[in-house]
Amino acid sequence: MKKLIIWDFDGVIADTEKLWVSVWREYMNKKFNLGWDEKKAHEVFAGVSVKTKLERLSKLGLFPSEEDLENILSGEIVKMNKEMIITKDIVDIFKNAKVKQCIATGGILSKTMKKIKILGLEEYFNESNVFCADMVEHGKPEPDLFLFAAQKMGFEPKDCVIIEDSYAGITAAQRAGIDVIGFAEHQNLDKERFVKDIKEMGVRNIALNMQEVKTILLNM
Repeated sequence: MKKLIIWDFDGVIADTEKLWVSVWREYMNKKFNLGWDEKKAHEVFAGVSVKTKLERLSKLGLFPSEEDLENILSGEIVKMNKEMIITKDIVDIFKNAKVKQCIATGGILSKTMKKIKILGLEEYFNESNVFCADMVEHGKPEPDLFLFAAQKMGFEPKDCVIIEDSYAGITAAQRAGIDVIGFAEHQNLDKERFVKDIKEMGVRNIALNMQEVKTILLNM
């Protein structure tokens, strides 16, 4: 078994990715009269940090203000308080004291700590083992965040495994030279397509639920 598990949060620890995408989609459609459907919003907003979201929007000629970002964050907090549910069977893995664990997420630290509190995970995660994209120069799909997390936790990339559900996160893991488990349980648009795509990306370990993640981890 690997010595360090690096968890993505959104779409892995909880089925939250769809919540954030919906907030961004609704706000940006109203603000800029875009008419984006769920698929288009997922392409732009899913699996990446706020910084990367803004970079993608700027390439499309869209520039939300600081006030817009504050409103979006407020909308996300309302969503997560009402609708966020922890992934089934994941706590069994968190309880494994034989392996170190941390979170490396594109979300900002304050919001991530709120999510941890809502889900009751303070026993396992705090500011000493939670790492966010604003701590490094480049977020996913660049490897910076995962390499930073491994370094801060005191492990070499070869001793780590990342659990990810997004193309950007999987790309970042591969660029970091860290083994990755592609997690497909919460793929809300096209699960079969996601599995096919990440296989073509070279991902060997793919899990449809946390029981399968647990089995993969035990055999790594």
